[in-house]
Amino acid sequence: MFSLGVAMFGKVWRDMPISMLIILSGLQSITKDQYEAAKTMGAGALQQFKYITLPLLIPAISTVLVLRSIEMWKEFIFPFILAGSYPLLGTLIDRAYHEWNSATEAATIGLILLFCIIIFTTFLFYILSWLRRQLVKI
Repeated sequence: MFSLGVAMFGKVWRDMPISMLIILSGLQSITKDQYEAAKTMGAGALQQFKYITLPLLIPAISTVLVLRSIEMWKEFIFPFILAGSYPLLGTLIDRAYHEWNSATEAATIGLILLFCIIIFTTFLFYILSWLRRQLVKI
């Protein structure tokens, strides 16, 4: 369990700067005029966040989610180095092919991974489209 925590911490530490840079660019694209107009209409800080900031950050947030999910599924080297004995799908495919000498088992695990990626991507796009509809309908 410790090696999984180390792999997760290292991955977050490595990938957080680019995610924050994308979010920061999304925040900088929001003009001050929108906040000033909301303030003159009596909106508080929480209402400004809910009705201005969050809907205008949806493209940046969805970009970060898609990029991080792509990185998450294609990652092999980082967990293999930090947690080589932990049975993640990528390391399990490698172990099945090289240690067990079974290309069919490695291909089967790869197809399971592909099926998981398709389900996860469909779920992610469904959640993002729902979030866009909920925040923009206001």
